[in-house]
Amino acid sequence: MHAFGASSVCTDKLPGKSVWDHLSEGTLTPQMSEADGRELQRAHGLWSEEFHGPWSHGDTGTNNLIYD
Repeated sequence: MHAFGASSVCTDKLPGKSVWDHLSEGTLTPQMSEADGRELQRAHGLWSEEFHGPWSHGDTGTNNLIYD
């Protein structure tokens, strides 16, 4: 993990398993998908002072969504 700019942190790995891993292993459940959708909706409803607009993940591929 390392600082990335003045207000961000970058890390290669977070705890949990990616949605891609669950999908590939056949362990993805409807409840997991619903939870991911709710979290994306919640997060995209946040306001970013830095960007003067709504926050966006920017890369919401299943490999970048973690379910723990």
